[in-house]
Amino acid sequence: SSVADVVELTDLGNLLETEVHVLSKGMRQRLCLAQTMLHEPDLLILDEPASGLDPRARIEFRGLLTELRRLGKTVFLSSHILSELSPICDSVSIIEKGVLVADGSLEEIQMRLRGSTVAYEVTLPAESAEVESILREIPHVGSVLVEGRKVRFDWDGEDSEIYQVWGALAAKKIAFTGVRRQEDDLENLFMSLTSGEVQ
Repeated sequence: SSVADVVELTDLGNLLETEVHVLSKGMRQRLCLAQTMLHEPDLLILDEPASGLDPRARIEFRGLLTELRRLGKTVFLSSHILSELSPICDSVSIIEKGVLVADGSLEEIQMRLRGSTVAYEVTLPAESAEVESILREIPHVGSVLVEGRKVRFDWDGEDSEIYQVWGALAAKKIAFTGVRRQEDDLENLFMSLTSGEVQ
């Protein structure tokens, strides 16, 4: 990579004449990454790259990492800010006390933890006394939790058959204003897989 290419990639063009000590932490992180990219590495190892960055700088840095992946670079990073990793990681390794407790894509780890069960959350326009009993009669619906207008249930059927739930609700004239398939984020997976003991 030429210097110009790296400057464009890291968006440092307007700071070329700026002394390093006056740069924000986010800009210094970009500068460090730019220095590394000059050598055209195929693999980058980053330790806590988002640590200490404000929310805007984190979002911008995440975009930069996504661009590096698009360019075919492998980025190996460690972080305690797990919410930052979910959108950009292809593969995750969770290590506790030096022991690898999980490895694979987020989807693979989720499947190992919960099997084929998927949680859904339905938002109703108003509370309904009968929605719980309707859901419990549908095959493949597991636990049901009703909290006001929010209804959460587990589904262990095929994804292509979830329409049975919506059809059963519609047949009983139960309207809903929103449906969300609940995915475990990386923080929830981490909490499920680790004991949390401090060493």
